[in-house]
Amino acid sequence: MRPVRPTYEETHRITPAGVGGGAGVAVLWFLVTALLGVDLTSTMWVMLIASLFAFAASWLLASYGDRGAATGVAAVAGAASALVGLVVEWHAFGGTWILW
Repeated sequence: MRPVRPTYEETHRITPAGVGGGAGVAVLWFLVTALLGVDLTSTMWVMLIASLFAFAASWLLASYGDRGAATGVAAVAGAASALVGLVVEWHAFGGTWILW
């Protein structure tokens, strides 16, 4: 008779509800912080700083809280950072540097 192999289960699973909740809160965070900018330059800087705070929150959630929410927050923060990069590149290729 073969010995029974042990099965390991993850204690804190990542659920779609956690990912969706984290993504929803992050989208709300970026919408609110985008309204703080008064022109394109300030909006880009505010979004970059908001991305740093969102990545920090994602790291804290992954370390001490819900890893599903951390995944959602990190995904939205990465998308927001990429969007800022695309806008800056678009203007840079047009001959204007909008970050200062």
